[in-house]
Amino acid sequence: MEYAKTYLRIVGGFCFLNALIPIFSSYLRAFRHTKQQLIASLLANVVNLCLNAVFLFGFHSGVAGVAAATVISRVLNLVIVIVAGSLLVKAKEDPERLQNKEVFVQIIKVGLPSALETALYNVAMTLTIRFLNMMDEAGVNVTARAYTAQIANFSYCAGAALAQANAIMTGWRIDLRLARII
Repeated sequence: MEYAKTYLRIVGGFCFLNALIPIFSSYLRAFRHTKQQLIASLLANVVNLCLNAVFLFGFHSGVAGVAAATVISRVLNLVIVIVAGSLLVKAKEDPERLQNKEVFVQIIKVGLPSALETALYNVAMTLTIRFLNMMDEAGVNVTARAYTAQIANFSYCAGAALAQANAIMTGWRIDLRLARII
């Protein structure tokens, strides 16, 4: 339990990175730059792996070192997608750019239901784990659920990738149709 608390304090203190990285990655994808966030993610994972080894075997810092490696790699990922977005996307130069308030209202209308769906799913999974812990204090049920969830995530990855590609292509078609009308 002490290891979990240590990890949660460090990684949980920087959980806002988990929200910022997808925002900037989606921004890049919306402007047809799909490879940059892949590169950022790959680099961050390689850095995370290397730092895990350094913190565990070099500095012998245990769970705190692994947590620090995770945070550092997420910061790197965020920096890469922010820099790529600022270098590659010139949205402010578009004469048809909407006002920030209009865009924000549209984002809330589309994003809020999606965010609520994800939040409700996470609440359900938290309750499921709580019930599993109440049934089995040794943790076998939770461990089995964790392995099952990881295996199921492989199919989710493929579905999420196809959904993102579909959303990007739909946005491009709408953009092309609007360009023909104008």
